[in-house]
Amino acid sequence: MSTKMISFVRRTALLGLAAAVGFGAWQLSYSEADRFRDTAEDDLRERFAEYVELRQEDAWPALYELVNPGERTQVSLKDFLNIYAQGILTTHDITIGKLDINYDLRVARIQATTEAELVIDNLPPQFRNGFRMPDDPEELRRVMEHEIIWVWRAGQWFYSLDEEVLTGHAQGDPDNPIQMINQE
Repeated sequence: MSTKMISFVRRTALLGLAAAVGFGAWQLSYSEADRFRDTAEDDLRERFAEYVELRQEDAWPALYELVNPGERTQVSLKDFLNIYAQGILTTHDITIGKLDINYDLRVARIQATTEAELVIDNLPPQFRNGFRMPDDPEELRRVMEHEIIWVWRAGQWFYSLDEEVLTGHAQGDPDNPIQMINQE
């Protein structure tokens, strides 16, 4: 091999090595935090769509799996189902009004609008018996605005339960049919 050829091969090898080192350094500088920041909103919107679909299907055991894992240690599946899976409300749609992500804390707040319908036959008897059916069945449909807090854990988004559920105050209010379910 000629000297020129050897020199060319060395330069090519050195350029290739420099490119590989540069690419590796770039990969190290593009951290997990950067990846989170780049994909967090899309990941949350995808997870939220899954949440909406499960709510529309009344798939409450599957919804429990989307609850913040730290909160699942405080509220058992049985208690979760006793509170939520009574079929009192039929969810027609949930939309995102406003979405705020705190990238440092990995917490998101979604201002959601839920369109749901009260299912009278599924109310506890003490409420169903005294309920006056409206003249227009559309009056059973309501649009509610509420906040859903989401947290990033173990590489995915989970929603947080209402504080009343976590503290046990979701059961026992005699004026609230949804909260009375556990007392039957």
